[in-house]
Amino acid sequence: MKAKALKPSESRQPYEPSEREIRNQCERIQAQWTARERNRRAGRSQQSGWVPPSLDWMSLADSVGEGDAAAAIRAADSPW
Repeated sequence: MKAKALKPSESRQPYEPSEREIRNQCERIQAQWTARERNRRAGRSQQSGWVPPSLDWMSLADSVGEGDAAAAIRAADSPW
């Protein structure tokens, strides 16, 4: 009599790596990370290059007054 064939899922126990195997694989993977990737995964903010300050034109116009808003913007754009 022929033995009953098992389904692939029934024939093997699921692979369960040890803590040491998991740790070794994690270290192997993390060794390939760039400094940027390491910082990103650690939750550190990404360093960006210098960005010049900007003006909030609407606040500037509001502080000068409704009638003088265009003049205030022109004056702010002027190098003199």
